[in-house]
Amino acid sequence: MNTKIRIGIIGTGSIADDQHAPAISNIKNAELVAVLSRDEKKGKSFLRKHLIKNGTVHTSLKSFTSDPSIDLVIICSPDKLHYAQALECLKSKKHVLIEKPFSTNIKDGIKLEKLANKNNLILKTGFHLRYHNGHSKLYDEIVNKKVLGKLRHIRILWAFHMKNNTNWRAKQEVGKWWSLSAIGAHCIDLTRWYGQDMNDWKQFNSTISTDIYKGPHDETAIISGEFKSGVTVEITSTIQFGPYAMLEIFGEKGYATCKDTLSRNGGGEIYINNKKLNFKTENPFKNQLSNIIKLINSNEKTSSESNSNSESRSVKDLLKAYNV
Repeated sequence: MNTKIRIGIIGTGSIADDQHAPAISNIKNAELVAVLSRDEKKGKSFLRKHLIKNGTVHTSLKSFTSDPSIDLVIICSPDKLHYAQALECLKSKKHVLIEKPFSTNIKDGIKLEKLANKNNLILKTGFHLRYHNGHSKLYDEIVNKKVLGKLRHIRILWAFHMKNNTNWRAKQEVGKWWSLSAIGAHCIDLTRWYGQDMNDWKQFNSTISTDIYKGPHDETAIISGEFKSGVTVEITSTIQFGPYAMLEIFGEKGYATCKDTLSRNGGGEIYINNKKLNFKTENPFKNQLSNIIKLINSNEKTSSESNSNSESRSVKDLLKAYNV
């Protein structure tokens, strides 16, 4: 039975406005019913823009989490607000999708996971790149069909240029990381996903640069390591130059390259041993949300392509990059 899932969004920023709200409108058994915003006028404007006539604007977390019309919450707020907001949503028996990072410390993350399991609720991090059609097809080729044989190395460089430090991720009071928060978390998750390894690192090194703005958070983060399985990893996330996005996966039988697939739009080009991999360009946020709705309707806690500890695992990796 495909019950319509009623969704509330926390935050009205670009990721909510450009991706999540449009994704909801393009799914038949999903409906945007509420938004939480500190500014009621912005909340009303957000709902009008997305043609929601009967939606509710909440200006307090208590009011929002008490709203019985909400089944699933998508959290699109700054990093340091995620834990408190997700905690109250889970206490109110609502399923939760949190834009990365999942939380900013591991104790909070584990507490959220335990509460979700206790209440039989879906709790996911917004790693939309797993739901990119090209990435999913490449996953099938590499992990299931073993076209590259045993994996040996994964390398990702993702860069976009921030011309100043006005982005909220650069602020100590609401942000925990910067390039790692915006794009590095996705890079780490993709290496974990393709590498099929959620264990602690066998080897790990990181370099954090704050050379331009000299703030509290990373402008460039460089990670090198080795999984327990023996797959080596190189990750660079940066806001100091760009745009540039490349994912490369090397195995015993060749290599795969993904150019410009690390984005919100589901596009780019993928090659396996220089042969183009064809896929349909489609909004990965829509695919992600469709998957979560399917899980809710089937009363499953985790999907087949996601490890049960991938949420807290991602937080451990981000903290490790800062030698915490």
